[in-house]
Amino acid sequence: MKKTLHVVGIFLIILLISSILAPLIFKFTDFKFHRILSRCVMVQVLLAMVIYFCRMDKSNLKSFFTAYGLQWQGRKSLVGIIQGFMCALSILVLLMVIEVFMGARIVHLNIHDTFFIKLLTYVGAAFIIGFIEEFFFRGMIFNKMKLASLPAAFIVTNIFYALVHFFKAHDVVIGASPTIIDSFRVIGALVQPFFSPVSILPGFIGLFIFGFVLSYAYWRSRSLYHSIGIHAGAVFFLKADGFFLNINDQMPMIIYGDKNVYTGILGWLFLGLMGLVIMYILRTFPAPTADSGQ
Repeated sequence: MKKTLHVVGIFLIILLISSILAPLIFKFTDFKFHRILSRCVMVQVLLAMVIYFCRMDKSNLKSFFTAYGLQWQGRKSLVGIIQGFMCALSILVLLMVIEVFMGARIVHLNIHDTFFIKLLTYVGAAFIIGFIEEFFFRGMIFNKMKLASLPAAFIVTNIFYALVHFFKAHDVVIGASPTIIDSFRVIGALVQPFFSPVSILPGFIGLFIFGFVLSYAYWRSRSLYHSIGIHAGAVFFLKADGFFLNINDQMPMIIYGDKNVYTGILGWLFLGLMGLVIMYILRTFPAPTADSGQ
């Protein structure tokens, strides 16, 4: 009971700090306020978990990061990042080409003076998000859970990964200069999507499949670099496709999804294809064994 209260207390402190930081960060970025707030919470939770696991494992930071999938192996790690990034980006571009051909997407160039700056910003943001989320979900949660049960690690980790993406507060109107009060309003509205589970089910399925692909990449390669690359490639695509395409709202969403390509059946199939391509790329990696704890 004491340990539970301790964890709850730390989380409440994290929420308070995030509520203060989010309005300050908002002034210097063009990201949505609720996303900034959620990232602030995730980064602080990640730091708290790093400190906790370091103390539990009695390790320093260098050995900790090595043990949890971030051992840098020079060219091999760099190739893993590039392979993952290009795999995800290529599969999603192919999906968009098919959707354009079928009329679900409409080519509409939205290129302006800040296009290249925005593109570079998206690349940087994609890798930051990929690194943070992969280290959190695959490096730490999946890594710990697989020691007890590998199937449970694949299932539970990715249920958690998918659900976290729906803690959003789209309906909260935020002004041009948000304050800590707006942070509290957003936090209070984060659970609203879960009151209509049917509406989030398509996105949940897609995110679960994508998380499964990421978990496989980490498990098979024994390293986070392929999964970081895959994650970054997908995030970059979702951020950048608005420069080139618009969605056709007249097409059935259950088939083609919304602006997030993972919300439709076709998107699920292509995420499955992404998994098959990753399996092929990693086919030469030695299969993890039970004896190795993998």
